[in-house]
Amino acid sequence: MSQEIAKRPYRFLVEALLFLTYAAFGVSWIAVTPMVGDLQTEFNVGTAQLGLLNTLVAVAKVFAPILTGLLAIRIGLKKSILLGSLCICFAALAPFSPNFETFLASRFIFGIGGAMVVTLLGPMVMQWFPAGERPLINAFNNVAVNTGITITLFATIPLASLLGWRHTLLVYGLVSIALMIAWAVLGRENPLMLSASASASASASASASASASAGEGLSGPRSGRDDRRGSPAGTAGSKPASGPAKTVTYREVWAMKETWLIALAFAGPLALYLAFNTWLPRHYMETMGLSKSAASQYTGLFNLIGIPTAIVTGILTQKLGVRRPFIIGAGFLMVVSAFGMLLSTHPALIMLSAVGLGVALFTYVSPLFTIPMELPGTTPQHVSLMMGTVFSIAYIFSSLSPVFAGFLRDLTGSWLPGLGTWAAFSLVLAAAGMFLPETGPAAKASFRPAAGTGRSIPVSSRT
Repeated sequence: MSQEIAKRPYRFLVEALLFLTYAAFGVSWIAVTPMVGDLQTEFNVGTAQLGLLNTLVAVAKVFAPILTGLLAIRIGLKKSILLGSLCICFAALAPFSPNFETFLASRFIFGIGGAMVVTLLGPMVMQWFPAGERPLINAFNNVAVNTGITITLFATIPLASLLGWRHTLLVYGLVSIALMIAWAVLGRENPLMLSASASASASASASASASASAGEGLSGPRSGRDDRRGSPAGTAGSKPASGPAKTVTYREVWAMKETWLIALAFAGPLALYLAFNTWLPRHYMETMGLSKSAASQYTGLFNLIGIPTAIVTGILTQKLGVRRPFIIGAGFLMVVSAFGMLLSTHPALIMLSAVGLGVALFTYVSPLFTIPMELPGTTPQHVSLMMGTVFSIAYIFSSLSPVFAGFLRDLTGSWLPGLGTWAAFSLVLAAAGMFLPETGPAAKASFRPAAGTGRSIPVSSRT
């Protein structure tokens, strides 16, 4: 099956549409930030109300992923992604809002769409790409939104000066509409995976009937444990034909320790990322007397470093065949670099720390999000529900992190307590990485099944 999947070039068109859809979401998401002055004048609102523009998007990402996982199981991945893309298209309606409340409502629906699409990137990768290609594809998908953010930070102000803020947001929204139409026409689920699932169900039913007729005693006792580590790479973890296909539930996914470890691992860096992007420039302006543009250059640097870092890490993860070292190493580098940016006052040290933080923030993403696809017995259904849980948990922390840091700033008069809290919290990435299993092919190649047992023994112990 993996060889058949690898021969289907259509997977690259599917991936391109998914990448561009989420990148376009990133463009519209942050496009309002450079234009807050125009929005404040247009709608006559205060600074606190303007803060809701991005907060509501984060709030939508708290509950939408959980519901998206269930929706994907009921109506399929393509239709679920299409619905998410439709919600993203509300970015084109926002500029014509008659009041600020309507503008916020459109942003909330827009945020739901982004949450739906990002939740289902993993299951689509698992359907279309063989195991050997997944780390690199995951790396590209995890920088899609950052690519969009980088584009909008450079393009929005010049475009707004030429077209005005309304038409600038409209142009960005029209890009999402075009991509939604493209997905409706060209997007699809992998027919090989769908037919394999149907065949497994039919085969399972036939086997069950035959076993009932022949009687269990003729074949002897069977182990209740499925060893699915040997499933083909292209369908890694898909249900074998030894049992009837069944719908995966959240109860089953929540019983897996890996679900919570991955959620915790992702929550730490994401909370740090949003807290630093929101308040670190203000910290530099107050403590070092930097201008807004100069202070923002440091946060811009770790965002810019992250895009090539994620891609290089995806290649290395694919070549080396391991996952945990990248996760654990990034966790330790992250906390050191974050405190370096927070406590340093020398520009060279801050820049060095920013480079380190950019590397750390994007090194772990490909290996972390590849692990669910490689766990024994997991299917795209499992990954849909796991990602729904992971993103919901992570965005609870990340939506609170800027608020918590701002609260401690008002309470203590300093940004250090709040930002330092999230810098320290990012260490959970390394801690969770230590408890996650190594699912990479290099680790699996070091073990082989012991004859006559269900156990594995190191290859080096062969005689």
